[in-house]
Amino acid sequence: MHKQKKPNRREEAHRSSFKYILTAMLLMSPSLLCTRALIGRIRNVKKGNKESYKKLVVSSRPIPDIEQLLQEEYEDEDVNVKIVELSTDTLQKKDIVIGENRPKEIVEKKQNKTKVKNNMDIIPGMDTQEEDDEAGEDDNNDGDDQLKSKKEVKKILKRQATKKLQKSKVFQMKSKLDRIQNKKSQKKKAKTEQRKEKSKKKNHRKKH
Repeated sequence: MHKQKKPNRREEAHRSSFKYILTAMLLMSPSLLCTRALIGRIRNVKKGNKESYKKLVVSSRPIPDIEQLLQEEYEDEDVNVKIVELSTDTLQKKDIVIGENRPKEIVEKKQNKTKVKNNMDIIPGMDTQEEDDEAGEDDNNDGDDQLKSKKEVKKILKRQATKKLQKSKVFQMKSKLDRIQNKKSQKKKAKTEQRKEKSKKKNHRKKH
């Protein structure tokens, strides 16, 4: 068996001093400290980004309560209301000018252009202006009917509103107060008239 050589005291001191110097250099060097700090900051930023992304994903999820409200219908005695999400396609079908939709003027311009082209092709004396005039009169009559129907609708809505007001408790209380005030005013008028008549009779007796 070979005996291990014991290290000399000089070698031990040399090794310990070398280790001490290395540790001191590592701790004192600013570049290494900066790199460690940067690495720590980068890790913290990455963690923060991950947490914020998770929160964003959670906030963008659809809320079930709101979806149920959008699908529900609300009914009243005279009115039936439904909450619906409107898209550009539905608005375009209803001719409402919002966003990508276009007004009806473009269609009218196209119709005018087609009329001009047709007039160029018509032979004088063989046109059908009378038929067009009759069609225009029919359109005007239809417009008058629509206006009448709108007026009738407004009248019906007013009647329904007055009926609702009359049924309300506030309106009934107000009507009662008005009746009481009218009765009081009538009694006061009757009393004043009686006093006037009595005074007239007294004056008439004094004269005789």
